[in-house]
Amino acid sequence: MVLLTDLQRFKEAETAFRRAIELDPRDGSPWNGLGNVLQRHSRRYEEAELAYRRAIELDPAEAHPWNGLGALLADHLKRPQEAERAYWRAIELEAQLVYPWSNLGRLLDDDLDRSLEAAQAYLQALQIDPARSADLASLVRVCERLGKSAKDLPTAINLLQQARELAPDDRGTQSTLAQLLTLAGRWAEAIALLEQLAAGEAYSTGIFKALVKTGHVGEALAVFERTGANQRCRPLYEALQAVKAGTSDYLRRVAPEVRTVAL
Repeated sequence: MVLLTDLQRFKEAETAFRRAIELDPRDGSPWNGLGNVLQRHSRRYEEAELAYRRAIELDPAEAHPWNGLGALLADHLKRPQEAERAYWRAIELEAQLVYPWSNLGRLLDDDLDRSLEAAQAYLQALQIDPARSADLASLVRVCERLGKSAKDLPTAINLLQQARELAPDDRGTQSTLAQLLTLAGRWAEAIALLEQLAAGEAYSTGIFKALVKTGHVGEALAVFERTGANQRCRPLYEALQAVKAGTSDYLRRVAPEVRTVAL
């Protein structure tokens, strides 16, 4: 494994795994390692599938080859239903293994069009390892999409609130949560988040749209002015001012570099 993960010497890693198989053909671990090399670096996908399935046959209680097989089926062999079954089997065997949860979220989101389940899988991955920033970003992105549906909006808010408990300082999570709370009519909670966000520059176009849609432009402008965010986030501030004025002609008064972004 050192040759594979640390030294990136893939041909030597394959040779080492095959030698380990010769020495102990009943050990499933080198078969799993061989599957990883063949999938990730040699692009010999059919051989990789055989290696993973041999690892599973030899050690059916081991989760890692099921996860590797799932990734192979999803990413390279384009068999998403089989990939989902493989990920769930890995989870059944080792529920605290983060990788199948993360991979399942990606599969459900990208290939199976099941956004709500994808968000729940990403959240589970974060609960196992809150430092997984890619899973957090994916969860936020999926929740923002879910928030466009009135039916799914409360669930999306709940998922983001749980994510915020796991990563309280992530401004992308805070920003999207403020956006969805605004859309849900929970303005007291939303404006409290806006006050926190005013210390940085995490405002998004999604927040802009939510404020305009729900008629909270004036209150948001007051937050910006009170906290100094009217300077730190000036394009968004000026865009809101243009909405308040009722015309984009308002933006002719501001500096060109601000006007371009605000428009």
